Amino acid sequence: MALLLGKRRSRLHADGGFESTEFIQGVLSRGLDIVVGVRCNRKLKDGRQMRDLMVRGSLVKPTGLDQAMCVSWVWLYRNKEPEQRFVMSNLDLGGKYLARVGKRRWRTLRLFQNGQGPLRT
Repeated sequence: MALLLGKRRSRLHADGGFESTEFIQGVLSRGLDIVVGVRCNRKLKDGRQMRDLMVRGSLVKPTGLDQAMCVSWVWLYRNKEPEQRFVMSNLDLGGKYLARVGKRRWRTLRLFQNGQGPLRT
């Protein structure tokens, strides 16, 4: 109810299929905040890639975006093999919290992909 009354700001959560510059700019231009999964090789304006970041919660400018984005990552284990996944947001949520939000998002997605989502009876 608070969201409908405008007391809380809307935040869109999206997976890496929605990491295009056009999509992110469209979301931000509508006054929404975003948390989105991104590829490890996404380029930054300073020439680095996401995978080159060493500090969770770094504020960086991805190529094509004028706004600084907070970036973090999590390690997910698929078939007992670690896989690093990156997540970024226009909000400075801090590295630990942003990683937690991203991890929750990927776990939820995985449940639905496996057909074991909360809607299954």
